[in-house]
Amino acid sequence: MAAALTEQGANLLGQQSTQLKIQINQLQANVQQRPLDHLVTNQVALTIFIQRDDGSFTKSYAGDSSYTAPFKVDLAAVERELRILTEQVLNQLLQDPTWKSELN
Repeated sequence: MAAALTEQGANLLGQQSTQLKIQINQLQANVQQRPLDHLVTNQVALTIFIQRDDGSFTKSYAGDSSYTAPFKVDLAAVERELRILTEQVLNQLLQDPTWKSELN
């Protein structure tokens, strides 16, 4: 995560008084198995906290997805879809310029 933040312009070195925390609020895949198919609903929510001597910054990022597929649930497919959604939410965070000024 530190490397990805640095690639996006954050200066993570030399700032002893600045603290960065990324909190996972929700990382969930809910599966509803039905007789002929199944429904999967994914939810991801993250919050970034930046604390400095002169103030703080907090912002939340979230995403959800769902799909229906025939027959029994495939756990590998559920894990893949949850991973893809998690990457999308992390990309929202990484592409957002508002937090970058707090770390520079």
